[in-house]
Amino acid sequence: MIGLFKTTAFAAVSAIALSAVPANAASIVVNHVLNPANIGLSIFQENLTTPFTAGVGDTITFNLSFTGGQSVTLTGDTTLWLLSLTNSGSAKLNTTGTFEFLSASGPLNSGPIAFTQQNSFIHVGSSINDFQYRSGAGPITFSGIKQVLTITGTELIDTDDDDVGDTPSVDPREYYSIALYTDGRVGPGAVPEPATWALMIGGFGAIGGTMRYRRRKTSVSFA
Repeated sequence: MIGLFKTTAFAAVSAIALSAVPANAASIVVNHVLNPANIGLSIFQENLTTPFTAGVGDTITFNLSFTGGQSVTLTGDTTLWLLSLTNSGSAKLNTTGTFEFLSASGPLNSGPIAFTQQNSFIHVGSSINDFQYRSGAGPITFSGIKQVLTITGTELIDTDDDDVGDTPSVDPREYYSIALYTDGRVGPGAVPEPATWALMIGGFGAIGGTMRYRRRKTSVSFA
């Protein structure tokens, strides 16, 4: 299930932005439910049925969870990256925000992780290193990720060794997917307690329906 919710909020002009921040910047929420059985490899990408558009000044909240309220376990990792891809060509976006594991256990530093990053090429998101989120060695289990980021500026597309004649990167742009990357291993979390089996059974039914019909049900709302 994918939900997109869009409202407006005032955002101040960033000193590092080359293009002006709109007076009525948007607040966009992307809710995505992922089937852990599909993660298998170190990177998983899934298209959004309804893409979203974001530009300088906009804030994007990604709420990633797993089918039936399941958890996943992460081992052997040194980085974790949650991002969204665009078809709008190369881009350099400056972002700031927070990254947080939900219902997590294991050797984790507590609380949201603040970041300031530049996103190059065709994505927006945040790459978090293990020294930022790990407090020690061993598996980490979590039921989801919440990432909140604000696009604070866009830089010139560098076509040579100087900025003369270069043009600002495309803004705003449309994002069509959600992707989760790690250099570690992602596997099923702990066996659920009896009280959660009802949710799990419902999740398995949803997975079966997806496999039979190869499509997802989506709900989209713009406020």
